[in-house]
Amino acid sequence: MELITKSEWDPVLWERMEPVYHEGFPPHGRKPVRVIRNAVERGGGYLHAGVDEGEVAAMALTGRLEEIRALLIDYIAVAEAVRSQGMGRRFLDALKAWGQAQGLEGIVIEIECEENAVNRRRASFWEKNGFQLVRDYVHQYIWVPEPFQAMVYAFDSSAKLLQRDGASLFRQMGGFHARAYRVPKGERE
Repeated sequence: MELITKSEWDPVLWERMEPVYHEGFPPHGRKPVRVIRNAVERGGGYLHAGVDEGEVAAMALTGRLEEIRALLIDYIAVAEAVRSQGMGRRFLDALKAWGQAQGLEGIVIEIECEENAVNRRRASFWEKNGFQLVRDYVHQYIWVPEPFQAMVYAFDSSAKLLQRDGASLFRQMGGFHARAYRVPKGERE
């Protein structure tokens, strides 16, 4: 699998990634394209595509959390046709290698933590791939009903990232979200 990473908006790449994004997230869970474009153009976001046999098999939208030297995986999805074949693990391994090459300490994600089979399966995927649940804090966004918790993956067992509390991790993620997803008034629909 080839990892393509763009720090500038690439409409041709997005057109290839978008079907995977739509397969991975229901309509109510997707951000509009203009908001994603803004995240990349103005918010320090990155588009990542995992290309296998010429097709986008996985996608992610990430951002740097500079203060804690971590990569935030904000959206990640694998094409339905290649799920349960190790593609998610290979794509995540490529993102880990990319983050480490950027000089970061690790990766931060947020997961829904309501107790149900889907959320347990998702948490299990992350745990199998070395992520640790930050159990001390449950975050409740005002615009979505589901509670969230942070998970972290450190590139080195001595990384300060492993000592962060959940509330501070969500403050960092919130800072990225505020920069990345705020669309200027003149560009809103």
